[in-house]
Amino acid sequence: MRAWILPALVELALAAPAFAAPDPEAGDRLVYDVVLQGRPTGKVEEFRRTDGALYAPRALLVELAVPVPPGEDAWVRLTDVAGLAATVDEARGELSLRLAASLRPATTLRFLDEPGDAPQPLAHGAALDYTLSAQTSGGDADVGARIAPRWFGPFGVVASDAVYRNTGDPRWQRIETYWQKDFPQHMRQLRVGDAITPGPAWSRAVRYAGVHFGRDYGLRPDLVTYPLPAFAGQAAVPSAVDIVVNGLRTRRTEVPDGPFSIPRLPVVTGGGEALVVVADALGRETVYRVPFYVSTKLLRTGLSDYSFDAGALRRGYADDYGDAFASYAVRYGATDALTLEGQAQASGDVRRAGVGAIARVGEFGAVQAAVARSGGDRCDGTQWYFASEFQRGRFSANTAQSWTRGDYCDLATFDGDAPPRRQTQVTLGVATALGQFNLSRLDRTDADGRLRFDSLFWSQRVAVRAYLSLGVQRTRDADGRRDTAAQFSLLVPLADGMTSFSVNGIGGERDRAIARLARQPPAGPGWGWYVESALERSDARAGGEWRTPWTALSLDVDRTRDDTAVRAGADGAFVWIGGHGYASRRLGDAFAIVDTGDAPDVPIHRENQWLGRTDAHGRFLVPELRAFEANHIGLEPTELPPDADAQTDRLVLRPYRGGGIVASFGVRRTGLRDLRLTLADGAPAPTGSVLVVDGADRQSVGYDGLVHVEPPTSGATWELRGAFGRCRLAPVDAATLRCEGVR
Repeated sequence: MRAWILPALVELALAAPAFAAPDPEAGDRLVYDVVLQGRPTGKVEEFRRTDGALYAPRALLVELAVPVPPGEDAWVRLTDVAGLAATVDEARGELSLRLAASLRPATTLRFLDEPGDAPQPLAHGAALDYTLSAQTSGGDADVGARIAPRWFGPFGVVASDAVYRNTGDPRWQRIETYWQKDFPQHMRQLRVGDAITPGPAWSRAVRYAGVHFGRDYGLRPDLVTYPLPAFAGQAAVPSAVDIVVNGLRTRRTEVPDGPFSIPRLPVVTGGGEALVVVADALGRETVYRVPFYVSTKLLRTGLSDYSFDAGALRRGYADDYGDAFASYAVRYGATDALTLEGQAQASGDVRRAGVGAIARVGEFGAVQAAVARSGGDRCDGTQWYFASEFQRGRFSANTAQSWTRGDYCDLATFDGDAPPRRQTQVTLGVATALGQFNLSRLDRTDADGRLRFDSLFWSQRVAVRAYLSLGVQRTRDADGRRDTAAQFSLLVPLADGMTSFSVNGIGGERDRAIARLARQPPAGPGWGWYVESALERSDARAGGEWRTPWTALSLDVDRTRDDTAVRAGADGAFVWIGGHGYASRRLGDAFAIVDTGDAPDVPIHRENQWLGRTDAHGRFLVPELRAFEANHIGLEPTELPPDADAQTDRLVLRPYRGGGIVASFGVRRTGLRDLRLTLADGAPAPTGSVLVVDGADRQSVGYDGLVHVEPPTSGATWELRGAFGRCRLAPVDAATLRCEGVR
């Protein structure tokens, strides 16, 4: 008998939990508003209560980032979740969930790298930028011109640029011609035509005609490519978080109780200290100190930058092309503290390759080192490069040194510009209570000899709105000639913020001192001017610039002891886009045509600066937009026609580079107009009386009997009701309706 008792007991024990496990589906159904960490989630969910235990949907807990026990059950008993406290408020119909601090997911605060909206594609169009000038001096006349035609659209930008001078050998000189296509979603650029090679600091750029393809982080201005310090902390209760950088508060936000992290602190470049201040509702503060050093030379971990260039080398701006070449440059962020660099180039009998690295040195600075080797029939040599940057508190120092051995050369040697044998640059700066001091030296040795340039400058604010700077410069050229000059400058911005007075002087072989009074032209139409005079001689200059929405005109007069020179200029552009032609000031990086329907003479402003008014067709050309960045363009809604309504009074434009876009404020004619309602004796209808149209639509009457409505249509019944009674309205003229038969 005992032989079967023990197995039976074991089988019964194993089966007992299965029989005892409650079924949540069979329990009571309850519906609660869900509150997490004291904050409403906006979720209304169904729960189950079985044998006194409350069950929640597993999917809900996972969505709320509550760590649930492993399993596939659709329902989870809340008491089985370690560290979770659940409280039911039946009166409010709420279920409050609160996780232990160690289990809460960290709140991530992102102040940077918030992706912006995609840029608007370029519309099909063409433009011609121009700069014209004419000058007379000593009986001679000199004229010049610069024109830059371009054709743009979704295909990219086709552009050219040329200048003309009638002095010496009068002729047109082409500057560049190219087709360019940007791919902001991938941060890449393709260019075919004239271009300049990019590369690391230890490589010299060259002009060429050919193909460029590479990374362009400028297509994503919202993206920070260099490493920034990170921070992780915890708030015991819901708190405010302040970011203070070098004594200035830069950000403020709120965090719930629990852990939080800031992947990239919004700090300035250079060295310093950031404070993360966590303050609760009672004002109790916890301060965390984060020392940092930020260098724009570094790349964030995993980011890469590259460029491939190939074509024919070009001598300056001439139509003189030489050997074919190819060049590839790359940078890679190995870690937040180390960026690797490399470049390889080949052309004719020149072959060159180099590698380098940039490393952050704690919170004090960064260093850069590179070595490059060239080979070929006349180019067998080596270049070394070392640079450093340091900034801490009020002191900063930057150095860069390169030197070569053997017959080192690079692609720029094609243009007759041999690399320097040795070059050293040093810049030191310190800010004190007595002012800002800057010391710099350039020491260069090349085939022509040794050149040295030293300078020392001091600057300080000497009054509420006045700035004074003093300096001395010393030069020693390759022939051993020395020159020493002293400089001073006093700048006094005047009260209106546009006008300034300044005195500038230099001593040495070119002794002179000049007093200048100037007013900057506004962003929109208006005048700018300047007058200046040499204090020790009778020399004087004066000039002005008149900006209109269609062009910018300038006139300058320069009078010396022996001669008077007069110069006149015009600067602007002609545009064809959207089937219409426009004249404009210089277009800049990008531009836009904004449309107010057919509403003319509507004021348009950019970043709260007035630009001009729409033309007779309700269109206005906005020049000089920032490509790929947010440009805020607005209209003045109070100056729209009475029967017009705008869908929005502000546009956020992000154009591609090199062309224009067309955008609309969504202005439409509503048919509304101001009508005057009068009583039978001609007196204005009482304020507050009610206009009833066809027995349904109601509108209160304003001052002087005015209403803003659509004019009456044939067969419509208009009635006026008020303390006086009610009456039927009949038109007197196009703008007036009068009561008939008061009841």
